[in-house]
Amino acid sequence: MRKFNLALVSFICLLALTMEPIFAQPPKGDGASSLPSSESPAKHEPQDAVQGAKQVTESRQPAIYPADVRLGFLQRMRENLAYLNEIQAALAASDFEQAADIAEYKIGLSSYGPQNKRQFPYTPAPMKQMGDASRRSASKLALVLKEGDMKKSLEALATTTSTCVACHATFYAQ
Repeated sequence: MRKFNLALVSFICLLALTMEPIFAQPPKGDGASSLPSSESPAKHEPQDAVQGAKQVTESRQPAIYPADVRLGFLQRMRENLAYLNEIQAALAASDFEQAADIAEYKIGLSSYGPQNKRQFPYTPAPMKQMGDASRRSASKLALVLKEGDMKKSLEALATTTSTCVACHATFYAQ
């Protein structure tokens, strides 16, 4: 159960780092919503935010992409998050084979495709190395999942999501 909790916490951290930030804003007009209006959508960019009296600033390194490549990159990151969710759902159903297929063919080494080639010229070398480590970890996860051992599978899933979290904690797409 402890390893499952670690995997869940890792997944939640990945979710928080991947999704576009929406910071609380003062209500506009009638105060009906504190979400950004359609005229000023939330952006996946570094921002300063005030939390109580403490100033929080972006400390990650930028990976600068052309707009179309950046949008594709961010879409791929959201897809990866969805695939991790699918792996967890498959594990909850004890469907190790499905979880292994998703791990290998959706986020593992077998998932490299044209979208990767478009972003590679703009991706900083350390970020590429972290991405490669994440894909290798997902492929190792697939092998472990095929053994059908829940404890080992959850440990391998936690290792994989840790590689995702480390990269998202280090870089952001700009």
